[in-house]
Amino acid sequence: MTRKRNLKLTPQHTSLKKPSPNTPSAISVLPRPLSPLIDPPSTPSCPQTPTSNDHSIQWIYRDRRPHPFITEISSTTGVEVTKLKAFEVNGLVVDFYLRTDAYAHTIRLQLSPNDIESIKTIIRTAPNHLESNYRWPFNGPIAKFTSKDSKEKLASDFEPVLDGRGIDLNDLDNNLEDLTINDLLEGARVSVEYIPVPYGARKANKKDDGFMPGCTLKLLSIVILDNPANLVISSPSKRRKLL
Repeated sequence: MTRKRNLKLTPQHTSLKKPSPNTPSAISVLPRPLSPLIDPPSTPSCPQTPTSNDHSIQWIYRDRRPHPFITEISSTTGVEVTKLKAFEVNGLVVDFYLRTDAYAHTIRLQLSPNDIESIKTIIRTAPNHLESNYRWPFNGPIAKFTSKDSKEKLASDFEPVLDGRGIDLNDLDNNLEDLTINDLLEGARVSVEYIPVPYGARKANKKDDGFMPGCTLKLLSIVILDNPANLVISSPSKRRKLL
């Protein structure tokens, strides 16, 4: 089965199509960074990143949290529509948990400093943003992307995972083959589609400690771009013994 790379998001005034019940789970052990990433000088991986003064993004509340929307002219009807805005970023897979029976699906990517700053720039355009003690979804160069739409355990593995290996992703007419989470490896380079969803602080009370404001990077899709390089992990002495 093939599908388009970019998910088609419906206008604001119609009910948004909910993704399949997939969700990322929290991973308690923080991963080690992989080898440093180098940004291509002329090909930013997070296109159309707004500046702090860019008003193209309209933050509209859904489920009591602000979501980024944009207004554009429909290519099919010629009518102005307001659509949920998704972003894309490329990175190296550090770890992930995307299987069924999880309460959430997660993937952690090592991003370049430029990409992390680009995501922060987007989030800073949200209403009532407070920089002090903000809970960014980063640990150094590692960004966490999460998919969760239910309080129950998820009934299936995360999807879509798509095959973008050897394909020009700038060609929007490309149809990508479906893969599964079994094709995803640590160290692979992937492109993820996500929506930044900020949340406000909650005051501490007798039942819990509360939390500071922050942001979730809601995971929509994963495109595998390159497999990790093959590494020989056995020592030379062990290899000689096998000869």
